[in-house]
Amino acid sequence: MVSNSIIFHSCFSCSKSQPLAMCHPIQHMASLIFHVGSVATQLNPFDFFKLCKVRLVITTCFFSLQLLAKFGVSSCKYVDILGFEPDYLKTFSKPVRAVVLTFPLTTKLEEFRNKKTEEQKGKNLNAEVFYLKQTLENSSGLVALIHTVANNKDFVSFADDSSLKSYIDKSAAASPEERGKLLEKNEVLLSDFKSVAAEGFVRPDGGDQCHVLVLVPANKHLKEIDGHLERPIDHGPLSEPFLENAVNVCKQYTEQAKDEVRFSAVALVKDA
Repeated sequence: MVSNSIIFHSCFSCSKSQPLAMCHPIQHMASLIFHVGSVATQLNPFDFFKLCKVRLVITTCFFSLQLLAKFGVSSCKYVDILGFEPDYLKTFSKPVRAVVLTFPLTTKLEEFRNKKTEEQKGKNLNAEVFYLKQTLENSSGLVALIHTVANNKDFVSFADDSSLKSYIDKSAAASPEERGKLLEKNEVLLSDFKSVAAEGFVRPDGGDQCHVLVLVPANKHLKEIDGHLERPIDHGPLSEPFLENAVNVCKQYTEQAKDEVRFSAVALVKDA
């Protein structure tokens, strides 16, 4: 069962759903799946042991410092959100400016998302947030990274030759659909993205795919951005702190798929 208080993943050898820090590679000979958009890899137990000698921590490849550096972005980083309990959330000492949720694309969750989008009909939120339509397959992680950075330009630092800042600036006046097409033609961003994604990550065979959404503050409201949706979603006025607001939305997703273990979340914070 998925708990709202901690992120779970499957231990394939013992067929149990375990908290990340409890599944021991020797005791269970566990295999770990990294879910990033529709890209994943399964590590065999021996590689798993080499990777996680002490504690299991899942950090999404697409949100790594390596990729941010390739894009010319600095002074920020993504950190894992290992639980949703209020006491745990208080351990975040640095302000959080975005939350990225990876979730399974099940039929029930698709219906839930479509209903939320329909409720936003008539609202024009595109002017309030940077939003692009995802037109490339297997690019959920890349689109999510762009959404987090583009909606937090005052929070991150860009190199003079930043390929991501160049894309954001050139597409600022474009429609969400046009931004998606511009991304398709951006060979620099796509090449860097693929080079990092290729480091041990392959597309899984069969099964439901996973997807990624972003939660950001904008105009003192909590906004949900997802390149697969018709429009951004306004979750209403923000209260402090932002992280708790974002986690409440994440819980709405886990509640729709209580038997699922394919959820994970990261937060954008300062890298000081």
